Amino acid sequence: MINKLYAVTKLYDGYGYRNNDNKYIEPAFRTVVKFCYEIKPNMYITDYFFPEYMELRNDYIYYGFLILSKENVTALEEI
Repeated sequence: MINKLYAVTKLYDGYGYRNNDNKYIEPAFRTVVKFCYEIKPNMYITDYFFPEYMELRNDYIYYGFLILSKENVTALEEI
């Protein structure tokens, strides 16, 4: 059961990625505005869409869903 809707202003990208020169770019906090639902206490689900991948890969973008714990989400504000 989905309990509450939250706005997330920062997400941690723990995976990192490589640029066109295949050099690793360190993962970092990304300032984004997302909406997420609390699906269990301290566990949240949100979609992700990072358009900067489009510039790096030129052929596809990353889109899907993230399951987040409270440690991976900052600036959680109930809507």
